[in-house]
Order: sequence, then structure tokens, then C-alpha cells
Amino acid sequence: MAIMALQFSTAKNGEKTCSLDNVFIHSKYNPSQEAKNWIFNLKVDFVPKNIIVLGACIPYCTTFLHERFPNAQIILFQYDKVFESFSDNENFVSFFISKSTDDVTICEALFDYLGEEDANRTFVISYFPSEKAFPEQFQLAQNGVQKYIKKSIDVIGTRVYFSKKWFYNSLRFFKNLKNTAFYPQKCNQKILIAASGPTLKDSLPYIKKFRDNFFLLSVSSATKVLLEASILPDSVITTDGGFWAKKHLDILKNHKEIPLICSTESALPYFAFDMNIVPIEYSDFFQKMLFEKSGVHSIHLERNGTVTGCAINFALNFTDNEIYTVGMDLEKTKGFIHTMPNNLEILDSLKDNRLCTTEKRITKSNVFSQSLEVYKNYFSTMDKKYAQRIKRLCTKSNVLPQLGFIKTELWSDFECQNKSEQKTSLKNLTIQTTEKNCYTNIINYLSEITLKIEKTQYNESGITDIEISEFFKIFALPQFLNYQKFKMEKDFFATKEKTLTELKKIAENYVDE
Repeated sequence: MAIMALQFSTAKNGEKTCSLDNVFIHSKYNPSQEAKNWIFNLKVDFVPKNIIVLGACIPYCTTFLHERFPNAQIILFQYDKVFESFSDNENFVSFFISKSTDDVTICEALFDYLGEEDANRTFVISYFPSEKAFPEQFQLAQNGVQKYIKKSIDVIGTRVYFSKKWFYNSLRFFKNLKNTAFYPQKCNQKILIAASGPTLKDSLPYIKKFRDNFFLLSVSSATKVLLEASILPDSVITTDGGFWAKKHLDILKNHKEIPLICSTESALPYFAFDMNIVPIEYSDFFQKMLFEKSGVHSIHLERNGTVTGCAINFALNFTDNEIYTVGMDLEKTKGFIHTMPNNLEILDSLKDNRLCTTEKRITKSNVFSQSLEVYKNYFSTMDKKYAQRIKRLCTKSNVLPQLGFIKTELWSDFECQNKSEQKTSLKNLTIQTTEKNCYTNIINYLSEITLKIEKTQYNESGITDIEISEFFKIFALPQFLNYQKFKMEKDFFATKEKTLTELKKIAENYVDE
């Protein structure tokens, strides 16, 4: 089969045009007029912040997109590298899509570039002639954009469901915080992260054997397994804000000497505040505000949808040496998703009976859980320079799925390479007693914000005050996104009313005692 090649020629009006297999992609008479007609006949019922053009080819459309939507960012998906020569322009951003490009990669690239909130204000158009000229690339691009929109909707849904919970967890965190701790400097030792996948069980003898070769960091769901195997982790990390997540920490009631690395949003049992806590500060506005007002020392990590991801982020920041994981399986199994014993599994098992058996429950959990796929995609698309520092340890070959640039190593190979190596210490914590006024400072700040929002008036151009926008996102995200998209007065007042209602609840119920 002959390979079709792009051919460039001059249109009747003197502009460049192109064809593929003698079929013109742009007009052979007046390409710019063709683009203008296309753009000005688009039906758009909102003012987009971003416009994605699938298969723009020679980007005549960008001039008219900027003319019609002067404040919009233009993002072009190009299906052939030859069009990159037309993309050297500060007025738009280009992504190249080849036949080998994966739609998950497209999704993650868009998510990293735009984030979840911008999906609501992004208008997607496809240049029809390029769909026929490059059908495979078009399908990949379309699927990638659809996955990005779906992922954004899922993330927004999670934020809507949990944002208030996270906020109240954070207030509770600062209200009850006693002692904070932090590691004063980076180390040069290996870090082993214990996650709770089924293969953790087979790794327990090796973790015991090489315990002195690692700083052992346990995610909350793996901690019970380690302690009941008489393996004491150097630290435990938890970031989950869900109510039941704190059940994973129950085992620490008799091990309060272990430092606890946690986000302010984490669901913590009360005894956890008697431990030395290493607070995690994310990079978003709300987190910065809390730590700034409280004066509490923290470690800075990127927000992550998985506790293991946060643990890896911690390790990447705190050692220049290799990072290993165990139990990071991310694979559906016929049995339990987690290594036993697992506190949540124990609680779930209390509901098992002859009609609703244990086997039915765990099968349903494996089949319908989408979280494993989400986590797998996250680690599979991790930046190469970070992923190459991470290795998954296991006892058997070919039992774990490939995760991008993250390699898998057998414990037997690790043993050969590390027979004489001994651990250096990362245990030197600096302990600080929390100031009594740290929580009061936060409450006083929230009172000031409440007054500021009460005075805020509707603006058809949108909210320009970042501080107010952030509080709108916490308490009234769906209404706020609608206001951003359509600039309607009713959406503004719905956003304002809901935010003030929640802030007044805080004033009534979360005052300092």
C-alpha cells in the first residue's frame, strides 16, 4: 500500500494550502476566508476560557478565534509534525498527536496543563477535513479529550463531595494539634514504602531481613500488617479524609512513638494528636492560608489522589537515593484487594452472611472499583526522571503490571546487591510544641473573610479577588463554576449565599474553646 504524503501548494489568493492524496485539506482558493466562515458560524453559548482545535493543520483559524474570543487560550492538536513549522506562535499552544499516541497520555497532558476546573470552560472544535485526512489521529485526540473531560468531572465530583469534609477536618486538626515534627534535612538512604496490595504478605520476611537497609515508610492501610508481623515502621503516612480511613490508624494507639505524616484534611482518631505529627502542606491557596495563619511548620508535597503517591512524593523530596515499594500491586485479583489483616475488611466482613457471602462481596469490589485503574494511570504516566528512581520489589517474576518507567525488581536480586549495606538515620526529628493561638488566628481570619464576602457585589466580568474565589470553590463549587462559565447574576448570588451559610456555621460551631 502506498504511503500518502502531504503536499503543499499555493492557493488562488496566494496563501499556503495543502492536500493529502490529492484531496485538499484547506481551500485551494481562499484558506483564510474558509477559516473565518467556519469560526464565525460556530454556536457557542458561553465565553470560553480555552478553545481546543482538533486537527487545525495550517492554523488559519487562530486569527479568527482570537478576533471572536480575545481572552481565550487557543490549544491546537496537530496530526502531522510538518504543521509544527506553522506553530511557532505565542498566541496558541500546540500538541502533536501521532498514530502511536495513547489517549490516556493525551488525557493526562490536558489535565496537567489545564486542571479540572478549566474543563467546564473549554470549548472543543474539530476541523472536519482533517478528520477524514487523519482518521486514526482524530479518534485518538477525540478519545483523549473525552477522557480528560470525564476525569475532570470525576475530580470535581470528589471535591464537591469531600471539600467541606476536608475543610472541617482541617479546622479540627489545628484545634487539637499538640506537637509537630519535621525532618530537618534530606538523607542519602534508601526508602522503602509499604503499600497494602496482596503481594505485601510475601515481602514481609524480606522486609524483616533487610530492615536496617531502609527508612521504612508505611501507608496507613499497610501499618496493621507490618506491626502484627513485628515490623516497626520509621513513620506512617495518611492523607485520606474519609471517615472510615481513620480505622487504619487504630493499631497506632499502642505505638504512639511512631511519627505520623499526615495532611490537615486527614481523618484522624483523637489519640493521633498525642503523637508527633509531621504536617503535610499542599500547594493550593487554602493550605497555604492555614499554615500561614497558624504558624505551624510543615513539609510541602503535591496534592495526590492516592496515599502511596503522596508517600512517593515525600520520598522523592527527602532522599537522593533509591526508592522502593512493596504491595503497590494496582492489579485486580480473585481475592482481597488488600493484604490481610485490614481493618476496613474486618468491618465489612461483619455484614457477610449466607446470601451475601464474602466471595460475592470481594468479587463485586474488584469488578466495580475504578480506583485501581485511576491509580495505575497516575503511576504509568509519571515523569520519567522521577519514575526511574522508583522500583517495586516482589518475590516472583511477571506478577505485577507494567507501570510506565517504574521498574520491578526481585527481592533475590536486591539481596545480591545489598548484602553489606547498612542504614543511615532519618529518625532525627525536630519536635515543636504548637502555639495555643494557632487555631484562634485561623478562626479570626475566617471572620474577616465572612465580612469581605458579605460586601462583595455581582460583577459580570467575574470574580477578580483570588481569596474570595478560593472560598467559593470550597463551599459552592458547582454554583461557582456555573458563574465563571455563564457570568449570570443568579449563579453569583447562589454561590455567595451558600458560602456565607457555611462560614456562619463555622462561626457558631467551631469557635475556640
